[in-house]
Amino acid sequence: MKHRIRPLGTLSKAAIATAAANAGVPVASAAAHLAGVRLVPRDATAKELLYAHRIIGVMLNVMTTDQKVKCAKQLEAEGISPDGMTRYHERLAALKSAGAA
Repeated sequence: MKHRIRPLGTLSKAAIATAAANAGVPVASAAAHLAGVRLVPRDATAKELLYAHRIIGVMLNVMTTDQKVKCAKQLEAEGISPDGMTRYHERLAALKSAGAA
């Protein structure tokens, strides 16, 4: 699947709303989000991390509180994420380091 990168000003309201839903951010902050994140990083690892970042956001938006608690407990028990279930800050730092955010 190829991605086209267009200047933010050329994106329709529908495209921004779709991007917001895919990224798991409110539509009101979608323009700022899109302006701050390169849509398709050149580095394959950064690209996969960016996709994972978006997938996690979408999944958190559809999970119930009970599901989030169960997931957090399991991740903590496995030693994967003892300080914050989704490792948002660590992932964002890695994306920024790779030039993808």
